[in-house]
Amino acid sequence: MRVLAGRPARRGPGRWLALAAGLAVLAAGGAVAVLSTPSTASAAETLTRAASVVTADPELRPGQYLYTHTRDWSMAIDHRGGENFSYLYEGVVEVWRPQDWRGEWFQRYTVTGKRQWVEGNEADARAAGVVIDELRVTERAAACGEFVPEFGRTAPCAPGTWLNPTPDFVAALPRDPDELRRQLLAHPSLGPVTLARDVLSTGWVPHDLRAAFYEALAGVPGIRITERAVNLDGRVGVAFSATEDRNGQEIVIDPDTGQFIGERLIATAEWEGLPAGTVWSFTSVTTAVADSRP
Repeated sequence: MRVLAGRPARRGPGRWLALAAGLAVLAAGGAVAVLSTPSTASAAETLTRAASVVTADPELRPGQYLYTHTRDWSMAIDHRGGENFSYLYEGVVEVWRPQDWRGEWFQRYTVTGKRQWVEGNEADARAAGVVIDELRVTERAAACGEFVPEFGRTAPCAPGTWLNPTPDFVAALPRDPDELRRQLLAHPSLGPVTLARDVLSTGWVPHDLRAAFYEALAGVPGIRITERAVNLDGRVGVAFSATEDRNGQEIVIDPDTGQFIGERLIATAEWEGLPAGTVWSFTSVTTAVADSRP
């Protein structure tokens, strides 16, 4: 049985390392400085401060694109002949979104071929028939960024949902932190940090809404700072987390600019033979303005 512990690529960033921190360092090519965990009050103060310094957004001219670059490491697990094999592989999702989001988008997804073994080794895995994620590049173009349309959808450019946050859906979200918090807490199946992550990681959340998200999260019970973390591209941010659906979901922001720069998903219980504390996903997100697309 093969398990890919990741989230499929959507409109923007694609997603979903240690048998704790040591492996995270190997995969990220950097170091993680772990600090003592501050109080929930300190977490709220830091989020509120980040909301107050959120930087303005770049403005797109006709013909320009909002370019989003997401780098992530995802866990692949395979059980063969009584042996467990698991490794982390690197993927990069690039998205070019036109000024009018209902126009044609372009996406490039690259599996780089880089990997780090968690259980087993490559020679034994290949001998056992494990499918290894090799270098490959997939490119797609689609109106409204619907690279993988939802099953059964007939109308293009749907308004969006929390799980599919289109620019129209994002634009309609409340800027009042209390109302935004109420909506986050009222979701029937997903926690507020998970919902915030899905929206913030798209790369097209305007600065006023980013500020509202941080203020809303500051008032969520149990929100905490787990560490100052180095994301995959070496940018230092503060990780805010909450335990949701038996996992520790973290978002990483730059407290000096208010920019969302990444996310992590950490298991709080054993799963697929890997212990609690295993980091199942680790991403970095950057955005820029592009004058053209491939």
